[in-house]
Amino acid sequence: MSLRSSDLPKATETLANMRQCLSAVGEVAEFANIRKQLEVLEDRLDSMVQPSHRCFIQLQVEVAQELRGILIRIGSFKSLEAHYTKVHLKPIRLLWEDFDSK
Repeated sequence: MSLRSSDLPKATETLANMRQCLSAVGEVAEFANIRKQLEVLEDRLDSMVQPSHRCFIQLQVEVAQELRGILIRIGSFKSLEAHYTKVHLKPIRLLWEDFDSK
């Protein structure tokens, strides 16, 4: 899958719709393989969004909100949490060390 950043919202929506359709049919054995393929595609989309965590650091609010929306829409809460932690941990650690040294 080769996507431009402008294609990410459309890909996200397509994958979310696929997940919704699969959940509507329940646990039908014929769709088990499609569920696995969907998970692979969601993981690939998640990995495409991850390198963009710089927008969180550079305070590019609109881009960060769009990426956050993508991760939420495909259910990648752990990835979203990891981005948030990565961005905020360093300033928190600096505050803690400053407090600790006083």
